[in-house]
Amino acid sequence: MALLAVVGAFLAGGIAGSMASEFLGLWDLPCAGFAAALGVVGVAYLAAPTRKFQFAALCLVLGAAFAWHLIGEEWYPKHYDGLAYRSTLLPFASTLVGGVLALIAAAGAELHRRSARAQEAAAVALSRPSQSPPLGPPGPTSNALPK
Repeated sequence: MALLAVVGAFLAGGIAGSMASEFLGLWDLPCAGFAAALGVVGVAYLAAPTRKFQFAALCLVLGAAFAWHLIGEEWYPKHYDGLAYRSTLLPFASTLVGGVLALIAAAGAELHRRSARAQEAAAVALSRPSQSPPLGPPGPTSNALPK
């Protein structure tokens, strides 16, 4: 299920980033890559049932390899005066930045989650009655003597 969510985040993030960049009049490839990577790593952390941070980091590494294969070295579009049709790594770099920012946010969430879990465990341990016998002289353990 988490893998399906990650693929959906890739598609939704890429489309949303592309639409936002078109609206702002920017080159769509770097923005789409940034949004897709941000979504993939963020959703990977949220959707993983266990080992959330490790799954998000794995998705970042696999996503970076996929991004390199998909876009790698690109060329500036024709409307970039002076840079048109020159090679650039800007789309790949912006994709990595989006993924790394999401992984940093996931690391913060993971630290918060672990801290909250440790505080909860400490509170439970303090609220339990002591398992040691009560202090004082030993009392009778059987019925009292008859009167």
